[in-house]
Amino acid sequence: MKKTLGLSAAALGLSALMLATPALAATISTQMDIGTKGSDVTTLQQTFASDSSLYPEGLVTGYFGSLSSGAVKRFQARNSIVSSGTAASTGYGRVGPSTIATFNAVYGGGVVSTASAPIISIPALAANNTGMTVMWNTSQPATGTIYYSTSPLTVTETTGPGQSPGITGVNLQTSTVAIGTTNSVNLTNLYAHTTYYYMILAVNASGQISVTWPSTFMTN
Repeated sequence: MKKTLGLSAAALGLSALMLATPALAATISTQMDIGTKGSDVTTLQQTFASDSSLYPEGLVTGYFGSLSSGAVKRFQARNSIVSSGTAASTGYGRVGPSTIATFNAVYGGGVVSTASAPIISIPALAANNTGMTVMWNTSQPATGTIYYSTSPLTVTETTGPGQSPGITGVNLQTSTVAIGTTNSVNLTNLYAHTTYYYMILAVNASGQISVTWPSTFMTN
């Protein structure tokens, strides 16, 4: 169980704290827990600081502490990622793959990655007589799993680095491809003239994970 630490500026050894200006087209790629430091923490703080309902303190320190975790909790609840529990039990208050994907979709135009994990290209779709072909590339070799359902997908945050997010949906189906950088999955036996919800999860040889923002397609 990770402890939530409330550190002052003096405790952090910071000479100054600044109020952030809004960041445009902000993206992050690092999973964050209490104690994480770095430029992605700064980007997250700068972006959240432009919305006082998310991050009223508005402090940019480059250190992920209790105030940043609180802002992440509000962001997760607002975007229906997770709204209860702890970082250790549900991922509430930590930045994992689901929160990264949502942050980048909201603030960065849908760019999705986690630290050193494969970056997933925007999927291409091609309807066929039996269903839908979904094609995507990754920036490094990775296995890929596509999750799809006729109902909206529910994604729960991970509770620690290296763990896959929980993905659920009514009559959820999956299809997995072998490790590689160019992927194509033919989804068959789909209902005609039906909207399907889908997302892709990629895992590299080191077990690092990326997910796409949930999207939809309609069959012929």
